[in-house]
Amino acid sequence: MNILIITSLYPGYEDQPRSEVPYAIHNFAKEWNKKGNNVKVIRLWTYYPSVFGFNSEIVKKSNSEGHFTIEGVDVYRYPILRIPKYKYVTRKIKTVSNKIFNDITSSYIPDVIVCHILDPAIIIANNIVSKIKIPTVVVLHNSDIDYLKKRRNFKKYNNLKGIINKIGFRSERIKKEYLALFNGDSENKEFFIVQSGINSNDIISKDILREKLIHNSRTIVVACNLIKLKNVDTVIYAFSKLKMRENYKLFIFGDGIERKELEKIVNDLKIEHLVYFMGEQPRNIVLKYMEQADIFAMVSSPETFGLVYLEAMAKGCITIGSKGEGIDGIIVDGFNGFLSQPKSVDMLVEIFNKITSMDYKMRLKVVINARETVSNMTEEVIAEKYLSEVSELF
Repeated sequence: MNILIITSLYPGYEDQPRSEVPYAIHNFAKEWNKKGNNVKVIRLWTYYPSVFGFNSEIVKKSNSEGHFTIEGVDVYRYPILRIPKYKYVTRKIKTVSNKIFNDITSSYIPDVIVCHILDPAIIIANNIVSKIKIPTVVVLHNSDIDYLKKRRNFKKYNNLKGIINKIGFRSERIKKEYLALFNGDSENKEFFIVQSGINSNDIISKDILREKLIHNSRTIVVACNLIKLKNVDTVIYAFSKLKMRENYKLFIFGDGIERKELEKIVNDLKIEHLVYFMGEQPRNIVLKYMEQADIFAMVSSPETFGLVYLEAMAKGCITIGSKGEGIDGIIVDGFNGFLSQPKSVDMLVEIFNKITSMDYKMRLKVVINARETVSNMTEEVIAEKYLSEVSELF
């Protein structure tokens, strides 16, 4: 099957850091190729007028068309102009859309289009479908719901959604919000959930898991971009109120615009001897710390899914996620981890104290359940489920 993915959520150049762009969609494409499919990716590369001075040197170099391969997947980069805080330039979308069609169909006829992120992927898909009649699958993310809540965008989408044969959602919460916007969607399109998968090699063995719990390291880990929606301040405040605080350490991995403010909070709370800002670190280093840590806590909101939760569960951390967000339902509170209200310091303190007072048997039960959960959510398993949803269109 020839699968054409259109998205802005994909590496835009070779070796683009994971801190800049998620690799979740690439993992799907990679696995689909392994199954004998021919996947090509249209990477829509947003750029801004130079007068705004937003672009770094490496970004400027990527503000041109390009073709490269990542782990066997062909990626075609098409720059598309956008004015900050406004929509994409309509005539630019049309120009890029026509060029994509001419370039791709000269040597490749897709059997299906898969769009991740509506704007402007759905417009480009519409242009292709108007010329060659093929099915279209759209997968919605958190940002798509925000996009659809604006009247003008809602109307535009309504005019285009006739080309969509199936709609996927990155979490149950996104599906619920979409149905609320469209009053249950009277057109009864086929829906499905698209979660992220974990690398099976990252799942530690049960023997290592048991050994880890015997040697309790008394550490808590957070790993994310240090931005407002990640609510790292909530974790810090909760940690400061932990009953056994002086026996624990908090490691914060990641960087971002909130770092200075978070460091100030730590200093004001006089817990700088217990909190370590590790900065941006390679993924293998973060995973190594997770394998040694007791608890992973991230209470971000909104959060589409968060592969980092699965990684923490795979490494034997008792994992705390956000109630009502993408991980809710994967983490079942008290069974394979815990869920906290995103901004509730008191609730998180209660969970911290509960975990730190658990005996070996109780902790082992939670982490074994977590391991079982992620063992059924590997990249291969999730990609196969996703592919089967796409294949049902034929």
